[in-house]
Amino acid sequence: MKLAALLLASLLVMLIIVSRPAFSEEPTIRTSVDNYQSKFFGEAAVQIVITDPDASDSSDDSINITIEADSRNNQSVSDSFEIPDTSPGSQKFEFFLVHAASQYADGMGEKALDPLNTSGFDDPADGFDGVRAPIIRFGQDANNGSELDTGDSLYDEVTFRIVFGDSEFSISYEETLGSLSLDRDSYGSDSFVYISVTDQDANLNPFERDQFTFDSESDPNADLFTLEGGDFGAAAVFEETGSNTAVFEARYQLGSSIVATSKSLSLTLHEKANYNQGLDAEENNSNSTDEVSFTVGNVSGTMTVIGQVRTFDPVFSADKAVYARGDTAAVTITDPDANADPDRVDSIAVDVISSIDRKTLAVPESAENSGTFEFGLDLSDSGQTSSIDVSDDDIVRIEYTDAYPADYLARKEQGLNPAKSFAFELKVTTPRKGMDTVTITPSIRDGNGMVIEDSHPLNGPIMVSVTLANNNDSAQPYVAIVEVRNAQDITVYLQYRTGALGPKGSADVAFPWEPGGPGSYTIRTLAISSLSDAEILSPIKTMSLLAT
Repeated sequence: MKLAALLLASLLVMLIIVSRPAFSEEPTIRTSVDNYQSKFFGEAAVQIVITDPDASDSSDDSINITIEADSRNNQSVSDSFEIPDTSPGSQKFEFFLVHAASQYADGMGEKALDPLNTSGFDDPADGFDGVRAPIIRFGQDANNGSELDTGDSLYDEVTFRIVFGDSEFSISYEETLGSLSLDRDSYGSDSFVYISVTDQDANLNPFERDQFTFDSESDPNADLFTLEGGDFGAAAVFEETGSNTAVFEARYQLGSSIVATSKSLSLTLHEKANYNQGLDAEENNSNSTDEVSFTVGNVSGTMTVIGQVRTFDPVFSADKAVYARGDTAAVTITDPDANADPDRVDSIAVDVISSIDRKTLAVPESAENSGTFEFGLDLSDSGQTSSIDVSDDDIVRIEYTDAYPADYLARKEQGLNPAKSFAFELKVTTPRKGMDTVTITPSIRDGNGMVIEDSHPLNGPIMVSVTLANNNDSAQPYVAIVEVRNAQDITVYLQYRTGALGPKGSADVAFPWEPGGPGSYTIRTLAISSLSDAEILSPIKTMSLLAT
């Protein structure tokens, strides 16, 4: 026993004195165009956030990056930029990339961007006093100039390579082709028609719902649509369905804003890169079109929706109530009316939002004709498509817009947008590690069970009582250790007890001891994970006593 006690005492000394080595983590790079093939165009602004775990986690910091730009006219430029963090100790470094002729080139005023560091980096010594996220401009414009002088005008394609340390990624200033869709393919004679245009070129500000107006009688978008079998009777605003979805929707009503001259109609989108200019503008020379067809007839009573009369609200579920950072949440959304085609695997769009990140995921049906949609969500900044960055004690919100909710028909009859958004939340906690894992509270009691104050004189046997509290939502094994040292700092007593704490659980452990003689003693208590790996779970707590 003496040998074991000495070995354990030596282990304690090593644990207390020697700190564990820190391991460097790789930086991660996220942008507002991650879901759009890393493309933006025209006057759009791109947000870029670099997370560097090796940066200071308590004070102001900055990093240096290099941006290399290759333009369509074969001109290449490269420059380095210092990027401040979003707030002291955030370890996140943010900047924006825009064309010098863009409306967002200064990032201020009515067309302001919405950076993470809204109050500005605050370090006058480094020359960043009150500076918000840098806006790095490329191309050339007489009014704003540019930090990367590629010499290009708006809508001239450019490829960017952004380098930070050993990490790099590319973004393209390049046109994307638009697509067209309708909420249904058959309508009643006075039904509402919801027309959607999906085009990243019109997604200019990643922090607000962009919009454009279509008026068949007025520029700049009089040539945006052609409608065979009918006429547009009114202008409409196409508004983005979310702050960064690149999907733009407008509502028309048959018989008023759309006048049908045939039972079968065909709508054609003439794709644009610049929705502020007509098709004859140079930047709108793709000549790409997309077409949808629909029918109109008299309907009465209930309306059949995607081949069935019944519609449903979605039901959300997850495999756990609480998750830790780094866990993978298994999420299921059951919505029978989203099973649009029984002969194939359908998919739905789901927005996943944390306090510091958001993504739009395409979630596939679990099997043909199941109406059940399942996905795994990594609660970490892993860079994977199905991952989301979360903060300490975060709430992750999962939003899904059901095109055919249970009250679909009633909403249609009221002239409302029949689609309805539903949400489900996941709770994320950050497990405490190391000496924050367990809270340990010692006390001294006499033979009658009465608490003895620290340094109070006593004689006779005592009981050292230790209360351990688990700070995490998962079970935690422990070894509770009590050591007593005399006035010469020599260990005169060393004992331990093993056990396990439930999630957020606690335990009381008692150690009997009797002083071997008068004098002052120091009682030291702590908790470790086990005798084999000996990870320290709590700080050392000490108490003093005087034996008479």
